[in-house]
Amino acid sequence: MPTSPVPGGPCTVSAGEGTERRRYRAEGGGVLTDAHARLALFQLADSAFPAGLFAFSHGLETAVQDGSVADATSLESFVGDWLAWTVGPGDATFVASAHRAATEGDVATLADLAAWAHASRLPREGRAAAARPGARMAALAVKLMGETTGAVALRALVARREPLPYSVAFGAAAAAFGCDAPSAVLASLHGAASGLLGAALRLMKVDHEQTQSILRHLAPVMTAIASDSLAADWRESRPGHVRFDACQMRHETAHVRLFMS
Repeated sequence: MPTSPVPGGPCTVSAGEGTERRRYRAEGGGVLTDAHARLALFQLADSAFPAGLFAFSHGLETAVQDGSVADATSLESFVGDWLAWTVGPGDATFVASAHRAATEGDVATLADLAAWAHASRLPREGRAAAARPGARMAALAVKLMGETTGAVALRALVARREPLPYSVAFGAAAAAFGCDAPSAVLASLHGAASGLLGAALRLMKVDHEQTQSILRHLAPVMTAIASDSLAADWRESRPGHVRFDACQMRHETAHVRLFMS
C-alpha cells in the first residue's frame, strides 16, 4: 500500500487508511496504537483546558508575601515539599483510585472517593481550589468523550451534583478516554508542579528558565510519588501539611490577593 511521509519526521502514514484507523509507524516498526488516548491525556492535562487551575496558588502567594519563599532555591523546596506532603498522598492517589473505579464502572466508589477527597482538604480555599476546577473539568470532559465504561461512570458521577474534586474528575476522565493509570498520575503531578511554578512567575522575581530548571529537578520526585500513589489505598490517605494548610488559611484573610488560594 502506498505511503506518504509525515513532514519533519521518520514516520509514514498509510494513504489508504481512514482517519480513525491511521497508524503512525516509527522507525523500527513500532506502532503507537494508543495515540488517541495519549492525545486525549495531553488535552486534559494542558493548561489551556478551561478548568480554571491558573486562579489558585495553593498558599504560595502567602509564602511569597511573608518572605519564606523569596528565590528559586526556596521556591523549589516549597514546590517539592508541597508535592510530597499534599499532592502525592492526596491528589495523585485520588487520580489513580478514580481511574481504577471509572475503569470498572464503579460509580459508588467514585462518589465515596469524591466525598473523601473533598473532606480531606482542611482549608476552605483548598476545597474550592479542588471543587471548582473539578466541576469544570467534568462538565467539558463528558461532552468530549464517547460511550466507554469510564465515560458512563463519570456522567453518572456528575449527575449526582455533589462536590467533585479536580483529581477525581481528572482520573475518571483519563480512564474514560482510554489513558493508562501511570500516565494519568504522572500527567497530574506534572500539571500540579508546572501550575504552581506558573503562579510563581506572577508572584516573585523568577524567570522561565529558572522555573523550567526546577521542573526538571523535581522529575525524580514526581516519579517516586507516582509509584507510591498507584499502590496507595485512598481510604488511608492523609494529605496535607501544617505549613501549606496554614498558608492557605492565612490567605483567606489577606488584604491583597492575586489568587483565589
